[in-house]
Amino acid sequence: MRSIGLELCLLGVAENLVDGRVKIVAEGNRDSCIILLERLGAPGTPGHVVQVTHRWDQARGGLAGFVERLFCPPAAPGPPGSAADLPACL
Repeated sequence: MRSIGLELCLLGVAENLVDGRVKIVAEGNRDSCIILLERLGAPGTPGHVVQVTHRWDQARGGLAGFVERLFCPPAAPGPPGSAADLPACL
């Protein structure tokens, strides 16, 4: 997703949600956003896409580049200072 956003000169974030869905917020040229939506529903899209829904809104700013955020389940409790204190993913 990140490479597509960067290729289209969009700013944004693709975030994996707890329930398995992916939330994408993208800002930029409207035509580039339309291309992003088309690619999300096209064959060959990364992952398994069942449905794409979208909502147009005013750009809010505050975005830099195009980043991906992974859902990190909480680590199992462990002794202080152990690897269990570290996030499972970044």
